[in-house]
Amino acid sequence: MRIKKTTFYALKVIYRIHLEDKAVVTSSEIAEKEHLSQGVLLRVMQQLRSAGILSVYQGRGAVSGGFQLNRPIDDITLMDVVDVMETIDICENLGGDDVLLHVCRQINEHLKEEFAKYSLRDVFTWIFLSLHCPYAKAGKGRKQEFN
Repeated sequence: MRIKKTTFYALKVIYRIHLEDKAVVTSSEIAEKEHLSQGVLLRVMQQLRSAGILSVYQGRGAVSGGFQLNRPIDDITLMDVVDVMETIDICENLGGDDVLLHVCRQINEHLKEEFAKYSLRDVFTWIFLSLHCPYAKAGKGRKQEFN
């Protein structure tokens, strides 16, 4: 299974909205700070919105519109994002009812279970640590957090 770039863009969108910690974040703010094109960004945001991960608010008068997370990052799993952006099916080219197809289906389910174990807070913490503390390792019993 190969993860598409748009899945990483979706994670960048969610990360930026969380990081900004404002009522709403505009797509132009996200595009500028995450170095994404507006077209790609809007398609990704639409998919996240359709999945219920984001809400969009229309601007009126002096109040600008933008996007907001519907849930805290602790309550959004990696599977929530992957499920929106990807098709998890390593069996797509197999037909029939053979043993290999059965094994592939089990692997698909296992992948989904693994992705569901990790909240986006976990993912963002790992990214933060790998970028800023390359020698830091979170051992068992040691909780390292990303805000």
